[in-house]
Amino acid sequence: MDDFHDQGAMYSTFGMFKEAIKAYKVAITMRPDDACAYCNLGNAYYKLGMLKQARDYIKAAVKIEPNYKDAHYNLALVYLELNDRDSAREQYKILKTLAPQDATKIFKLISK
Repeated sequence: MDDFHDQGAMYSTFGMFKEAIKAYKVAITMRPDDACAYCNLGNAYYKLGMLKQARDYIKAAVKIEPNYKDAHYNLALVYLELNDRDSAREQYKILKTLAPQDATKIFKLISK
């Protein structure tokens, strides 16, 4: 990780999501293959209720690292918030292999 990624994580910890977004964007500029930074950027957008941006950045994380279980989990949560149950189900299917416990949590949310 780099300083900007760490800075973004610190801002997120304190609920300073706008500042976190700025830091993660710099981190991505410096390391465009950093799937974790993309996922964390998406999570910051999610926390601000900016769901389409959250979806796009978390999808970018999955594209960089297809087996990134946290990104698949977070993407499923975003899809559920967007009321896109079919896409959330696709993430559930992927999670069944990558992280069965997380898949179970998503399944329960889809089933509500």
